[in-house]
Amino acid sequence: MYSKRSGFLVTLSLSLILLLSSPLLAAESTSPRQFKTGDTVCFVGDSITHGGSYHKYINLFYATRFPGVKFETYNCGISGDTSWGIQSRLDHDILTHKPTISSIMLGMNDINIWLYDTNKTTPADIAKQNERIEKYVQNMDTLASRLKAAGSELIFIMPSIYDDTAKLKRHSCVGANDALGKCAQKVRQLAKKYNSPVVDFYNPMKTINLAQQKTNPEFTLVSGDRVHPGDVGHFVMAYEFLRAQNAPQLVSKVVIDTGMPKKVKVENTEISFIKISDETIEFKLHDRALPFPILSHEKKALGLVPFTEQLNQQILQITNLPPAKYEILIAGQVIDTVSEKQLALGINLAENTNTPMYKQALEVAKLNQQRWAKEKDIIRNIIAKEFYAAKQGVDRNDFEAMKAHLLKDLEKNKGKQSYDWIKSGIDSYIENKPNIDKVKKEIAELAAQMYEKNKPVMYDYIIRKKQ
Repeated sequence: MYSKRSGFLVTLSLSLILLLSSPLLAAESTSPRQFKTGDTVCFVGDSITHGGSYHKYINLFYATRFPGVKFETYNCGISGDTSWGIQSRLDHDILTHKPTISSIMLGMNDINIWLYDTNKTTPADIAKQNERIEKYVQNMDTLASRLKAAGSELIFIMPSIYDDTAKLKRHSCVGANDALGKCAQKVRQLAKKYNSPVVDFYNPMKTINLAQQKTNPEFTLVSGDRVHPGDVGHFVMAYEFLRAQNAPQLVSKVVIDTGMPKKVKVENTEISFIKISDETIEFKLHDRALPFPILSHEKKALGLVPFTEQLNQQILQITNLPPAKYEILIAGQVIDTVSEKQLALGINLAENTNTPMYKQALEVAKLNQQRWAKEKDIIRNIIAKEFYAAKQGVDRNDFEAMKAHLLKDLEKNKGKQSYDWIKSGIDSYIENKPNIDKVKKEIAELAAQMYEKNKPVMYDYIIRKKQ
């Protein structure tokens, strides 16, 4: 019940409030630790890392949930790469960043999907399939050894799936996904060998795929090519990574019991005072984190994994209110109207796109998107072009030689369906390679802006009966 003394003021000292700061929790030995200030994290992989967004979502989660934790991340994926191909670029593309943590996700190109094409079932075919997996293990072992020798912690990631079960236009190489499953088990064994954590993308993605395909045979977590996850698939992957890191559930939590005696409990936030009258409850709240913003193309993922329930809870709970409709105002703006029963159960503000905290998180997401896109479309394109040219004997450090090689390659592809795509990548290389330091600086500036924009601020809250 409300206090009958209008304007009753409850001043709360820190000693009377439970304040939990949601620190970076110590991970179990089998779990990757959470990133901390000063870390340099390299996401090592093939095209699924190169063009993918799972690490973009991981970055955004940290920027919103841990605003004071500053670390650097690098996309170290190259389209088409393998566990043995990566060895030649390890020094200049990965170790040059001096990673404190390196995640490794490879396998899709290692198994050679076309070895599982129709009728590839002869003893010779099976021998080739097994040989590719054996080489994968050997080269993953070498890669892990070199990274660890350079002082980097390791996070092994079981490869994402090849969808050979969905009804898609693209021809299906049945058995390729089982081969990736074998790779996944080998990855787990390597993780044990190196006493390093492992994150499972393979099994959760396979489980979701098969469950959804029971009612929708065309459903897939990957794209029409059966290989590359779309935004939904990458969001699921990011969820699995964050859960493996024991990422915290709460953005913040406020529980106010208006009964007698009045009680207040908060987690990962600070409350400076509460003023309770017959008609309103007023308080100031300074959260220590921001909600994770969900964009329209990612909402589909929320029906596949319990991201909101497990990783995005910003709870406002008020009990013992008289039956009525109540308006929730933050910074003077009405952001929702709810019943006393809803408030008693708790409102998850992280799902409310009207709050100033959510709008602030969207600004952080925008900067994160720009940073990720520049790295993916410009930096990784340059590195990939140099990587493959070097395999053909071209000096990757000689811009004119590189340019001549790429233009010659473009000429060979005239008339092909992929010509425009190849041309755009070569044009980007020629335009941006001479300015690569400028682009890197722009990426660093965007990251710095993220860390400025992501600072939570104090807001005035008013909960009032709707007239």
